[in-house]
Amino acid sequence: MKFLKFNSLITASLLTTILFQFSCKKEDQKPEACFNYTHQTNANETVAFTNCSKNYSGATWSFGDGETSHTRSPEHTYQNQGTYQVTLVVDNDEKTDSYTRTLIIDSSPPIRMTLNSITITKWPETDNGNPWDTDGTTPDLFPKITNANRYLYLSTETYQNPVTGTPYLFSTTSGLPLKITNMEEQLYIEWYDLDPNKADDFMGSLGFTPLSRHVNGENTISFASSKFEFELNVTWEY
Repeated sequence: MKFLKFNSLITASLLTTILFQFSCKKEDQKPEACFNYTHQTNANETVAFTNCSKNYSGATWSFGDGETSHTRSPEHTYQNQGTYQVTLVVDNDEKTDSYTRTLIIDSSPPIRMTLNSITITKWPETDNGNPWDTDGTTPDLFPKITNANRYLYLSTETYQNPVTGTPYLFSTTSGLPLKITNMEEQLYIEWYDLDPNKADDFMGSLGFTPLSRHVNGENTISFASSKFEFELNVTWEY
């Protein structure tokens, strides 16, 4: 009788230990969500996400742009620049855990710019009060584009005797388009008055680097100073 009672106590003790260990094991297996990502964070470039979560069997990703994935460590391409909240939810059939990080996607840097046209709306009608031409007329206006070493573009036509404030378009009939491949090169838009009998009169210039004036989704680069107002119509290639 005492032996049976003692044996029952041992059995109960073992059962309690097993239940306690099983309970602790379940508690220890609570999932912990975690992820990292590569720093290729430009639009149209692939971002690789690495899942570093623990104690999980399933994973659900929300990339913040409406797209999702159940892949353990997915790759994702963002089409547009912006700020995205990326959330990973992991589970082990018993519990879940989530982790969110903010991802900033920049616009992809362009590799080439095509200058399609130049529209000018303001220019100096006189040379510090003196006429540009000896006959007293306003300038025969035309642009040049240069870098530090040479001319890249010289207009094949002039705007004859223009009056400032009236837009004039230099485009295909002026020798455009012009392709620019060095996005960090300093360029200058120079303006001249055509003079058939001597050197052309330099009227002024404005400089820029293509990359510094790039705005994602914008195809117009505007310039304004006390003497000039004009804009470039461009096409970016990525």
